[in-house]
Amino acid sequence: MADRGMTMARFWALGERGRPETFLIGAGLVLLGIYALAAPFLSGGMTVLALGVILVAAGGLELLHGVILHGEANWAVFVLSGTFSVLMGLLLVRQPAVELGATTFLVAGYFIVGGLFQAGSAVLERYPGWGWHLAAGTVSLVLGSLVVARFPWATVPIIGTLVGLELLLRGVTTAGSGLRRGARPTPALH
Repeated sequence: MADRGMTMARFWALGERGRPETFLIGAGLVLLGIYALAAPFLSGGMTVLALGVILVAAGGLELLHGVILHGEANWAVFVLSGTFSVLMGLLLVRQPAVELGATTFLVAGYFIVGGLFQAGSAVLERYPGWGWHLAAGTVSLVLGSLVVARFPWATVPIIGTLVGLELLLRGVTTAGSGLRRGARPTPALH
């Protein structure tokens, strides 16, 4: 009986019907999300520095995705979201001793702005898989609201867990859109 697993030939054949590079970027975001979820258990606690490094890496993947999609309908969303993630991560890396209150509001801003980018672009552009991106953006907005609502009690491990959940969801939606038949978005209107 033939092996039905994912071979390299089958993976790169996705290019005929999907976007293997989009799948890989989504897989990278999933791995970062899993790390953010596991870090408090692996190291005894999520640190602000680790959270910043995770956000810089996630933002780098999103920027790469935006560059790959340049000229297509939703490329700017990935560039804006990636830039914002890198800036948020660099703020946390540069000032890891910043008080928890400032970290809480920075991460809440990350969720809210990222959710607005993702949900807004999904509704406005209606690119392939837009419904999943709308759902992911909405979840991100809810997570940002939860961080603000739980402000005095939001600790770095809790915030790291929420960042992990958000990256996991964003990665799954990105990887899934890379596997879809006809996943190449329509060209942007200039």
